Amino acid sequence: MPTIVQREVNGCGPYAYRVTYAGDGEQDWEYLGRVDELPTSLFVEDVDGDCEEVA
Repeated sequence: MPTIVQREVNGCGPYAYRVTYAGDGEQDWEYLGRVDELPTSLFVEDVDGDCEEVA
């Protein structure tokens, strides 16, 4: 299951990435864009308060 990760890069952002486990300790990172420019429908807050991908 992919996870949405938010990161700042060189003090800019935060930016969102979809991270998928690719096996053998490898991960695939897909750039989604600036967090403040993404539709909130991509995220849902789980019981721990972390954001998770909806679809």
